[in-house]
Amino acid sequence: MKNIRWVFVFMSILTAVGIGFYYVFMGNSTLYVKDGSLDFTSIEWPERSYIELNGEWEFYYNELIQPGHFEGKEKRYIKVPGIWSRDVEGETYPVKGFGTYRLLLKNVPKESDVALKKTSIRNASRIYINGELMAEDGVVSETLEESVPGNQPQLIFLRLPEGETEIVLHVSNHEYVHGGIARPLQFGDPVALQNRHDRNLLFEFSMTTVSVLVGLLYLILYLSSSYYRKEEPAVLSLSLSTIFLGLMGTMYGERILGILFPSLSMDGIFRIGHGLAASAMLWMLSLFHKLYEDFLPRLHKNVLSVIFGMMFVFILFFPLHIYMYALQFYFYFSTMVFFVLWVRVLSWIFRRRSDLEKNITEHLLYAAAIFSAFLFYFDEMLYSIGNTDTMHLSFLAIGMYSVAMASLLLYRYTLHYRRSRELSMELMQTLDELAKQHNMVEEKEMSFLQAQIKPHFLFNTLNVISSQILVDPEKAHGLVSSLGEYLHAKFDFENTHKWIHLEEELSMVGSYLELEQSRFEERLRVIWDVEDNLHFLLPPFTLQPLVENAIRHGLMETMEGGTVKISVYQKEKNYIISVSDDGVGIPEEIVRSVLEKEELNRGVGLINVHRRLKHLYEEGLHIESGLDEGTLVYFLIPVEDVNTNEICAD
Repeated sequence: MKNIRWVFVFMSILTAVGIGFYYVFMGNSTLYVKDGSLDFTSIEWPERSYIELNGEWEFYYNELIQPGHFEGKEKRYIKVPGIWSRDVEGETYPVKGFGTYRLLLKNVPKESDVALKKTSIRNASRIYINGELMAEDGVVSETLEESVPGNQPQLIFLRLPEGETEIVLHVSNHEYVHGGIARPLQFGDPVALQNRHDRNLLFEFSMTTVSVLVGLLYLILYLSSSYYRKEEPAVLSLSLSTIFLGLMGTMYGERILGILFPSLSMDGIFRIGHGLAASAMLWMLSLFHKLYEDFLPRLHKNVLSVIFGMMFVFILFFPLHIYMYALQFYFYFSTMVFFVLWVRVLSWIFRRRSDLEKNITEHLLYAAAIFSAFLFYFDEMLYSIGNTDTMHLSFLAIGMYSVAMASLLLYRYTLHYRRSRELSMELMQTLDELAKQHNMVEEKEMSFLQAQIKPHFLFNTLNVISSQILVDPEKAHGLVSSLGEYLHAKFDFENTHKWIHLEEELSMVGSYLELEQSRFEERLRVIWDVEDNLHFLLPPFTLQPLVENAIRHGLMETMEGGTVKISVYQKEKNYIISVSDDGVGIPEEIVRSVLEKEELNRGVGLINVHRRLKHLYEEGLHIESGLDEGTLVYFLIPVEDVNTNEICAD
């Protein structure tokens, strides 16, 4: 990892060298035409292939000479393909005007079916073969007012006679910055040329389709997911830049836009295509800024957006022959902008190695996207000035840019999802730990609450026992046993059992009542109403606090005391445990406070039980009481929960 920056720079240099060799290879085409003619006795006839009619064609500037009318004309020769600014003798010509090209095919070995592929002739043309008009693109004229630009690729099929054939081209250019036969004319076997034409169409259509589909996918994602819009602000810029870039590609190369809409003029194709190009550039600037503001600060992005936005003014309001000059500036300036961004990426890699190593994939994808954008505009610039014959690299760059940017956003989303998942797992673990701590605290609190003994209860009980020791030692012994059992249950802090058997709870309540009856004697009467053969588990210390509350706050508030009744029975799908008394009753506000779990000076035991039952069964105590009418307190334990509790207890 420590040498990753050098590996990245090495790969960049290797890529640049490879592209350089590609341009050199593409520029080394064989010149078959010499002095305006191509003699097939010196070259092999393209039986199942094709050749490019490159070389020195006859050229007559400012003349539109009809086929068969070249006698007496002064011959000049100009290099094809290329612009007509200078002929082979060095004479210069204005880039705008009109002229005639002528080529003689000599010693054609046999009568053959052939094809002629015209790629780019700027900006209007007519093609004559042996005096017959075979193709016309736009309107060739001597003035701007009569001119209609063309320049749509065409594939011409014809029957070529044996012997000599004359090819004459009328060309006019009053709009574009360079005029002439910009790309090679390809001549040869119809099947070979048709296959090449189809391959070019398929390649260009594939690259533009990939770009548009990527854009549509992310546009749908942007429109359908508010979460993704919030988490990834660059998604709209990505979707629109790739859509506009893909649609823009349909005006280059084989001009898919012209094939789909044959009635659309070349002026319309140019304006639509260049409008899409300007839109793509604006959204690309927005995308690069939103992804990494360090590479393209807001101020720089805004200034560049204003400059490129001016392109819309030229497209909408200026004639083609004027805004084409602005288009040249657009090509050069776009290339320079992305070259500078690319240099900034390389510089950043050298200065910030540690940051690169943290997220190598993301930075490589970002660098690949910037390089793809640079390569597109660089290749487009070379094509526009005639230094390369194809736009294969431009279309490849469109696909590379779209895939790189889509992969970058997908990778960023994957990282975000992974981080979110890790944070969620950490949060869940934290919550689980807090829940465990809360349960432990609650259990200790419950143990503490249930271990609380009123001092006067213990004091009075001991007094009773001491008074019985001499009078009735056997009874005193029984009271000491009951007090021991009661205290053992109360002070069992380390008891971690969540459930106890009903018999144990009733036994502890019995010990408590025996102690209270020894104190209050005839003032406290107890009725047990426990259904036979009931065996189930319940939370410990849920019954005793109810009995204690009934005695202390219900019965002993009066001199005559009263009766407390403990009932346990099953009704349908629930076990019902109730404690009732015929004492003074509980005020309504106290009942409400207990059920709402508010802190009180009295009823603490009831609140404790109510809270525990709510936690376990989602249903707490039921209290029915009225002043001087006694009190009924009961709770329900579902039979199905009891079965579960028994399994857990086992």
